[in-house]
Parts: sequence; structure tokens; C-alpha cells
Amino acid sequence: MRRLASFLSVVLLLTLGCTAGRTGAESEPRSAELSPQDVEIEVRNDLTPRVSVTVRIVRGSGSPVTLGNVGPGRTRSLIFREQYFETTYVLIAETPNRTELRSRVFDLYASARVVWRLANNSLYFSER
Repeated sequence: MRRLASFLSVVLLLTLGCTAGRTGAESEPRSAELSPQDVEIEVRNDLTPRVSVTVRIVRGSGSPVTLGNVGPGRTRSLIFREQYFETTYVLIAETPNRTELRSRVFDLYASARVVWRLANNSLYFSER
């Protein structure tokens, strides 16, 4: 009986020691810690011949997410909501005849403003 009492005391002390110093926030899932951030993606559709495009973004090796359409000769700011910023991204502009233009691979960060000029396929960051 004494051995059982000693064993239970050790288990209780180990359990208390493992949970000591841990706050509720640390035990929360990661999604509860971070809220999605808006990233502005400005697309300048200066392609010739003039044609409208559908713009998508791809996270890492994931599936494309549609951001919106940009008319011929137009500039449009599209908003992308991201939470983790842990991978690389690529933008895709697709014409009605299914021709695709892909940007270079890039990293994002919270509150970023990306500018993508389609005619020369240049992508850069600017101040918001």
C-alpha cells in the first residue's frame, strides 16, 4: 500500500511539474493566436493586345485561389487575406483563351502591398 501511495505521489508531482508555468494562451491552437492579415495586390493590366485577365494566387504547391478580374488597360487592387506567411507565393494571370502569365516566386508578410505589372511581368513591393 505504501508503494502505491508513493507511486501516486510521484505521478501527481510530475503532472503538476509538466503543467506549471503554462498559460492558457500557450495551450490554444495556433489559429486562435493569429488573425488573418490583408495583403494588397495591385495588378496593372498593361498587356498588348488588350485583354482582361483573371488573377489567382498560389501558396507553395497548393491550389490557386481566385482574387478577381482586371479589365484591359486597368489597374486594380485586390485583397488577399493570409494568416501564417510561412511559404512562398506565385501570382497567375489567365486570359479568356486560357493563356497564363506567372509571376516570379515571392514571399509575403503582414500588411504587404505587392505591385504586379503584367506587360513586363515585374513584381515588387511598395509602401502602403
